[in-house]
Amino acid sequence: MKRRLAYGLVGLGAYLLFLLLQCPAAPLVKFGADHWPEAVRIGTVQGLARQGRIESVHWGNFKLAWATWEWHWLALLEGRMEVAFTLGGPDLRITGMVGPSWGGGWYFRHLRGELPLVDMVAGLGKILPVTGRVEIDDLTMRIAESGSVRDVQGVLRLAATRLNLADGLSLGDFMASFATRDAVISGFVRDQGGPLRVNGVLTLDPEGRYRFTGSVSLHGDNPILHQTLNWLGAPGPDGVWAIQFSGTLNV
Repeated sequence: MKRRLAYGLVGLGAYLLFLLLQCPAAPLVKFGADHWPEAVRIGTVQGLARQGRIESVHWGNFKLAWATWEWHWLALLEGRMEVAFTLGGPDLRITGMVGPSWGGGWYFRHLRGELPLVDMVAGLGKILPVTGRVEIDDLTMRIAESGSVRDVQGVLRLAATRLNLADGLSLGDFMASFATRDAVISGFVRDQGGPLRVNGVLTLDPEGRYRFTGSVSLHGDNPILHQTLNWLGAPGPDGVWAIQFSGTLNV
């Protein structure tokens, strides 16, 4: 009897979930928006709960042309409720999985894709004279209900970076490997053999305060880049500039 009751409850739950996923997406998205970070704003919602599309998504300074999603059924077998999503725009495409975290907020996993570096910098509330591409390689992260970033694991690559000077000054490619310990996110930044040698650590605490500490130097003789780096001050006797800067993320 108990076994039949258990099977019945499981079947009822599955049927109710099936009905829920056939509902129009718009009212469900509106209901879920009460639990999103305040900085998130969305446009027109189309489709069903199990598969749909949103035209125009803003998260603070980040702007996306559209977003699509599709329910990830297999996640239920692992005790998760998540959807596969794609974020798109004229020059970007990002895919991954998203779902609610047990402790509140949202988690993202298997993030992959690329976007212009200027878009990422602007999204963080900064203006820097640098161009290039940001490549996301299987990143995992968790966002609190407040919108603050609480956990990051994975790799980001900056490709074909250039300073926006007269003719554009090549800086090369860079990689940042992220890990989280004791609620502090650390990114270990290294160059990938371009004209600029970089070695440093970027940290981000739960309050959104970041700090970068490291050093830069040149690979070979590059007078123009050397002159540009002089705005950091004079290098040490070994030709290495020590750098350190900090601030607060505006997301």
